[in-house]
Amino acid sequence: MSERLRVIFGGDTAYGENYQARYADKGGRNILKERGYGHCSERVAPLLRRADHVILNLETPLSTRRDEAIEGKAYVHWADPDKSLDALKALNVSAVSLANNHAGDLGARGLQDTHDALRAAGVAGFGAGENAAAAIRAHRTAFEVDGEHVELAIVGGFHRSEKFEDYELYATTERPGVAALDVDAAAAEIGRVRAESPNAFVVAFPHWGYNYRGKTADQTDMADHLLAAGADLILGHGAHRLQEIERRRGRWVVYSLGNFVFNSGGRYAKYGSTPLSLVAELSAERQNGEIQMNLRLYPIYSDNRVTDYQPRLVSDGEFAMLLNALKELAKDEKAAAAMSGGLDEIGWHIHVPISRREPVTD
Repeated sequence: MSERLRVIFGGDTAYGENYQARYADKGGRNILKERGYGHCSERVAPLLRRADHVILNLETPLSTRRDEAIEGKAYVHWADPDKSLDALKALNVSAVSLANNHAGDLGARGLQDTHDALRAAGVAGFGAGENAAAAIRAHRTAFEVDGEHVELAIVGGFHRSEKFEDYELYATTERPGVAALDVDAAAAEIGRVRAESPNAFVVAFPHWGYNYRGKTADQTDMADHLLAAGADLILGHGAHRLQEIERRRGRWVVYSLGNFVFNSGGRYAKYGSTPLSLVAELSAERQNGEIQMNLRLYPIYSDNRVTDYQPRLVSDGEFAMLLNALKELAKDEKAAAAMSGGLDEIGWHIHVPISRREPVTD
């Protein structure tokens, strides 16, 4: 039992063995061979290592079956299972979402390799499975916080796209794959969690949107469906940069956390995109006699071409500009006022108060 629980959520994560090998083949550097896997997370590691649990979006198969790569796909990811998992475990990672556009890059056998490697390392994988029902199943874990039971459920899903349908990435009733972010399936899973554990804190963890761009109308529409189904908080990813933060239906939506450690060169300059991402810390502790949930969002600078593959927490000036920009994008005076900046031993962060759902009693 602890007096305070900290759970970290990070966005798009891949050590980028496929990118680094390609750069080396063209006469460039392979940062993994030069400096090792731990180099990439060195400057953000203190934030993760103080957490009780760390949950990331793992955007690569943990497999080297390159001969089974999806034909015609522009970017195919692969990873060294042992080295990647050693690096993730060193960062306190306890669970990863596989509901994204790269977990299935090496086909059904590559996805099975990933599940096997995670299981052997003691890391939970969710958001993909042997069929659609298994893929959408929430990752659930329970804790004791200052003598009170707290349950967390996380539902992952990858937005539907005709292109990825053609690649057969999505799980079906008869085929393994990643969880599709369908309104009915996600709502049914959130409903199932609510029926079994009415007081669970439910986090939707969707992979959606477009690379290096702001949120879309489709994301907003899906967010409303997830909140209506019973999600307490939405922490999205997929755009490789942070997106807007809004309060909708009395709940918070962080449309995209952006990257955590993602070892491609990146295209921020090409798209004129903000080279910033977020690491989210969800905490539970007793305040005024009750267990309260709080969210801190730690901005990190994500452009590998600038940081030399070492994402870092933002400077004073960068944080001030970010906070002002996010408040302007909120388009809600009360929501903007609720987001406050702070500085702790880790770095600058945005504090977002979470209104916990009223407990259900018999």
